[in-house]
Amino acid sequence: MKTILVATDLSPRADRAVRRAFRVAAQHDAHVHVAHSIDHGLPETIAARILDEAHSLLQRFCSDVAGKGGPAFSLHVSHGDVSTDIHDLAREIDAELVILGMHHRRPVLDLIRETTVERLVRLSHRPVLVVHDPADHDYARVLSAMDFSPGATMAAKLAAGIFPAGEQPAFHGGHVALPGLTNEAGHAADAKFYLKAARADLTDWAAREDMQALADKTDIDEGGLHQVLDRHIARWRPDVLALGAHGRSGRAPFLLGSFANDMMRNPPCDLLIVRP
Repeated sequence: MKTILVATDLSPRADRAVRRAFRVAAQHDAHVHVAHSIDHGLPETIAARILDEAHSLLQRFCSDVAGKGGPAFSLHVSHGDVSTDIHDLAREIDAELVILGMHHRRPVLDLIRETTVERLVRLSHRPVLVVHDPADHDYARVLSAMDFSPGATMAAKLAAGIFPAGEQPAFHGGHVALPGLTNEAGHAADAKFYLKAARADLTDWAAREDMQALADKTDIDEGGLHQVLDRHIARWRPDVLALGAHGRSGRAPFLLGSFANDMMRNPPCDLLIVRP
């Protein structure tokens, strides 16, 4: 990986993303492109002054973060729509990883419209790392949410490549039935059937994708998706959760499209999100 794009709105949330970008770049000898866009609705005269100030601020901040002999970086400041500008820039520089900070919470607006982070993930087919936690250490553990879909498979493979020094456990789970709809014996039988089928899927997937090493570290768990996630977050305490933005229905109904949106709004840690 040689090209990283990180977007910043100059907030403390985005500062974490910039610091993480430089930390990842140092591990891969990659070039960091730092992008900032201001509201296209501002008059040109005002926008020009703000852009100059933003460029100077970013130059000082990035020079300090990079340090002497640190990763090379380029600054991109623009006056336009932030989602379009970042998407176009990622394509122009052929970014191999896009890094974003957490969105600014808007209790009312977030209920009726997608956030900037969600829109950027939707627009881009490039892997996106959403930074939630302070970037004061290298990632030690990456937890993969595995449903055997192309997106989840790509996320797991990218996580291993981007963060090779980290431990990489995984989990796979699905809800079998509502306890109130079946008796205890029936639910146990359904769970046993699901677990057997899921283990068969895991075996087939590992052979097909040459992912036996990850399959050996994958826990098969029965339960609601968020319930299963909570258990594995508590067990592994990961630095990053890797997931595909789209899943599949059927035997194991992981809806990672909806799940990815949920995680972006309330992440338990940093997120690596990959669309197939």
